[in-house]
Amino acid sequence: MDQNSELRAQLNEAKAGGHFVFLPSPLPKTNHLLSPVLEIVKLKPDDFYNVQGSYGIRHHAAMRLASAAGVKWSSEYGSVGRMDDGRNPNFCNFRVAGTVLTAYGTSEPFSAHKHIDLDAKRPALEEKYRKQHYFKTQDKQNGKGKGPWPPKEDDYVRMYVERDLNQIRETMDERCESGAQTRLIRNALHLPVSFKGYKDQYGNDSHDGVAKLFYIVRFAPNTSDEHVRRIQYAAFAQATLGIFGVTTAQQPPMISHEDKGIEPGEQAAGPQEEALDPEIVDFENSDPEEQTNIIRQIVQTKAYPHFDRDMKGSAPLVEWEQEARTDYLKHIKSWRPK
Repeated sequence: MDQNSELRAQLNEAKAGGHFVFLPSPLPKTNHLLSPVLEIVKLKPDDFYNVQGSYGIRHHAAMRLASAAGVKWSSEYGSVGRMDDGRNPNFCNFRVAGTVLTAYGTSEPFSAHKHIDLDAKRPALEEKYRKQHYFKTQDKQNGKGKGPWPPKEDDYVRMYVERDLNQIRETMDERCESGAQTRLIRNALHLPVSFKGYKDQYGNDSHDGVAKLFYIVRFAPNTSDEHVRRIQYAAFAQATLGIFGVTTAQQPPMISHEDKGIEPGEQAAGPQEEALDPEIVDFENSDPEEQTNIIRQIVQTKAYPHFDRDMKGSAPLVEWEQEARTDYLKHIKSWRPK
């Protein structure tokens, strides 16, 4: 039996329609520890930038696709962060690494670099503003404008080149990091560097990045599997112990055979580790008002007769300490009518 037959057919139909389909590994016929989760993402025109008729994806949109694909940023696959020593204010080199979980439970690693060299950008910027100065000068001579300011070519070029370089330098680290992340996401999801622009049926500018959908599959724990549920509950219980500071059971004390009259070879009885009660865990994760309501419900359900006596002269339950409310809950749960 193919448990993923419907999803397989949906992805094949999407691919036939020209939509983007990402599948980190082939779909299995039977889901065990992991099962596929499909997320369909629709991007907007604002999620792209136009460069000479082609459209590149912006960082925030790429991160949205990465979240759908379950990309995890990692430092386990080589050095990440700035690769240069940071002493040159005109240069930055950044590396990121990430993984995508496959159906087999393995992590597929990816990495990407991005560097910015302001010294290399300077000649192109100087050429750009020399041409701009020339055309503004021509417009002034033809009576079509006020001309460039500053009027001297070298002053004009120097002012605007330094302005642009300073603007880039202020956010150079962030530009390198976001650029490296965007490259990694494109590589991991098999996306093109840019989307070729064209006119849609209404004559408007468009491209496949907005005209098509992104069908993204990630693999997540299969919660319908009993073994997976046990693992998840054990992890949750361990995290709860760490967060709320519940102490573990003490090591049983050393008891001599003479004290207890135990024959050699027999094992002395000592305190055993208390089994974790799911109801107690849920109770401790509730707020004081909800804990008070839980206690009152159990009092009514069990017809506990001593509640009014226990509360006489005591502060309201909601004002008790967390540990006191938990102990009282355990007391009520353990009560049995005589």
